[in-house]
Amino acid sequence: MSVASDNSVLLVRPWVRLFARKIDLLLFGFLYDVPVSMINQSLSNKYVITCFLVTFLWVPVEALFLTFWGTTPGKWLLQTHLSDLTGRFSFIKELRRSLDVWIWGMGVGFVWATWVGLLYGYLDLQNRGTTRWDRAEETCVTHRRIGLERVVGTIVLVFCFAVLTTYVQDIFTGEGFSKPWIKLIGMCMWLTLGWITLKYLVFEKPQAEEIKTIQ
Repeated sequence: MSVASDNSVLLVRPWVRLFARKIDLLLFGFLYDVPVSMINQSLSNKYVITCFLVTFLWVPVEALFLTFWGTTPGKWLLQTHLSDLTGRFSFIKELRRSLDVWIWGMGVGFVWATWVGLLYGYLDLQNRGTTRWDRAEETCVTHRRIGLERVVGTIVLVFCFAVLTTYVQDIFTGEGFSKPWIKLIGMCMWLTLGWITLKYLVFEKPQAEEIKTIQ
């Protein structure tokens, strides 16, 4: 059953879910690249291996986020939250769900298989109003209105995070770090911009419209 109001948004939002996952993987990929570049720079340049490892390693991390907060950084930025209809929100359940997404929705991180998995997930969501992995774990997905300001804020935050992790990577690898004071000023500037944006989204942005839920 769907619960709606004049302020609620359409429940089935495959593109929002896709972009939320892409943001998660992008942010996690930046973090992954820092230690890998320190250990083996050539490994971080291998696209196929990187896609496989990033998507696989994200599985338990996503499960932890969902277990404790019911959302992930990407989902939170795009106003998407998960809840458990059975009342048994646990790490094991979320780990199974994340593994299902990785296998059936992401094609275990291989490029062509990923496109097939994304198409499968899109059609499943459009036809049945929910996905294979949500049905299996009895998960409810809810959305709030996003709005242009939050979209812009999300882009700014992701960009700031990308630049900051690049600076951190340069510090540890020693690349392009001949003038550390320039890097330090740059890090402070991007950190300040990111914090201002995050502060606005979390503390100063009015509450979004009513959640629409499926049961």
